Amino acid sequence: SWFPDFYANGFSTEGGLISLMTGEAPISGIRYGTAMLFTKVHGDFHRDVRRRGYQTRFFTTGTLKFGRRDEWLGAIGIEAAEGDSHPTYNGLPRGAFHAADDKSLLRRFLQWFDDERPHAPFIATVLTVGMHPPFVPLDGGPGGEAAAVRRTDEAIGKFVRGLRSRRFLEQNVLFIVGDHRIMSPLGREELVRIGPRAMVRVPALVLGASGLPVGPVLGDFQQVDLLPSLQYLTGVESCRTVLQGRMFGPNPMPARAHLFADPMRYDQVLARVAGRDYLLRLDGDDTRWIGDAPDPGFDLALEVARLRLGREERPPD
Repeated sequence: SWFPDFYANGFSTEGGLISLMTGEAPISGIRYGTAMLFTKVHGDFHRDVRRRGYQTRFFTTGTLKFGRRDEWLGAIGIEAAEGDSHPTYNGLPRGAFHAADDKSLLRRFLQWFDDERPHAPFIATVLTVGMHPPFVPLDGGPGGEAAAVRRTDEAIGKFVRGLRSRRFLEQNVLFIVGDHRIMSPLGREELVRIGPRAMVRVPALVLGASGLPVGPVLGDFQQVDLLPSLQYLTGVESCRTVLQGRMFGPNPMPARAHLFADPMRYDQVLARVAGRDYLLRLDGDDTRWIGDAPDPGFDLALEVARLRLGREERPPD
């Protein structure tokens, strides 16, 4: 199943991780290294699933020191994280963020799944790096963005086939999603057809026991919908905020309103309500809508203020 209209709530890898792993939109012009301001997690998700017997893991080939990512992962409840220093990657060529290639990362995850995985359910986040500029061809092949996309796509395809051969997808879910869009140029046709949301539109697809029909899942969905959707799949009675939808199950439900950080202007927020786009200028007490204001049945500007103020830095467990 795939989501033709899926959006990143932020405009960086850090913003993507915050949205996907805390359920909160980083709409305040987040700079690098500020993930520690986002340690409140929807439903205290990772600690909650740990109490119910799940393992929580994070895998990447890049450095975990960038942006205090290692501290942040601990602060939101991730039990264990692997990065560039794992022995699997010793002696391999390195690219951006001292990362080995995506093929090595996904092979490492399958090795963990086969040989090291505890006999318990788990939720794992796997962060690829190969499609990040400057698109270093670690295999000696052609450089450039298109070649980097093909390499990562090929690695993910092999990874999916590996999971299928292990019968993983019969009872489990694999969600593949982009972190942000802004480093890829926008064509005029795309911008005209989709509007400002094209700047935050990313691919998203799901394989396995998601409860969704095969094919496109219509409606506006976003990264912050992931945690409520996983809660639904794991049988937890939970509440969604008005800014969160539910992607999985037989009746996916988009959020009542969507908020996205404007990648072009850090003092603006893109909003989408009932199929229409709106723009909010952030200016302290003079925060205001540019043009028409939405009428979602609640004060959306007040929700933006709440999101900007509700920050807490919590030390890791």
